[in-house]
Amino acid sequence: MRAGCFAEPRVIQLLNRRFINFYYNTDSGPPQPEYQGKDPLAKEFVKGKVKNKYAFYAAFSARGEPLGVTDVYSSKDNVFDFLCALLEQNPEFNRFTSDEEKILASAREQPANAQAQLQAGKLYEELGQYAKARPYYERILAAEKATPAVADASRGLLRMLKYQKKWDALDALCVSLAARPNFAQLQINADVVTEKAHILKARKQYDQLCKSLEDAIKACPQSQRMSEMHFLAGVGYYFLEDKPSAYYHWCWVVENLPDDHLTRRCYLAAAHEGMPYENPELDNYSAPLHGGRIEVIQAAYDRAKEVYLKRAGK
Repeated sequence: MRAGCFAEPRVIQLLNRRFINFYYNTDSGPPQPEYQGKDPLAKEFVKGKVKNKYAFYAAFSARGEPLGVTDVYSSKDNVFDFLCALLEQNPEFNRFTSDEEKILASAREQPANAQAQLQAGKLYEELGQYAKARPYYERILAAEKATPAVADASRGLLRMLKYQKKWDALDALCVSLAARPNFAQLQINADVVTEKAHILKARKQYDQLCKSLEDAIKACPQSQRMSEMHFLAGVGYYFLEDKPSAYYHWCWVVENLPDDHLTRRCYLAAAHEGMPYENPELDNYSAPLHGGRIEVIQAAYDRAKEVYLKRAGK
């Protein structure tokens, strides 16, 4: 899941806002010393509550009642939608905390305070309530100055349109932001390029996607979007049937940003020829079934890494 939904900031943020996260091992792995962490109580707790006792992602009430379950290999979009649906179906677990109430009250009382508006917008965005978040961000964006709040509000609007897959509206916003006289001062060029890459990916314009990202990678070496730019460039080259270039970008993240939230996603993409599970980022590609043996997956990654090392001159 660290290569899928747990690589998504919006999933992580929503979980932290409304859920108490608990990880456990019910019954997996052969009876060997290296397979530790089995929890008999957890196994008993989920008995009869999940269809797949080995691989699932479930939500329970404080009393242990099952509220919903989804497959552990669900895509990042499916998991976010699953969590939002749970909150909509169980409104008693979706109440604002006292701190959140203060954020919203501050925004109401200080419509000209950019930070107050930004915090309210982020709150609604993290809850997946994009229609409510939008006015707060747009209020900030109306300012002429190139402030950090304007930059953050711009990023928020870009993100939400991407999440909603409103590609035409996202394209228009990218153009509008780039046309602002103070665009360079906002320092959001890498953000705009990255979001446009999602548009190009959806439209299967892979040549343009790869070129724009490689230009941005060179121009913005300190960008917080570096891992995402490399990941998307790898996806673009994969669909252009240029696997060596795809391997270079994916392995770059694994080898240079080991603690990044996209590292495992890049690792599994680079090792896709050994992965027996469908990869939604690669048109649901899956390798021949081999029981998920780690050594097969590692060997596939090592082959990709050899390509990366050669291209990187290492």
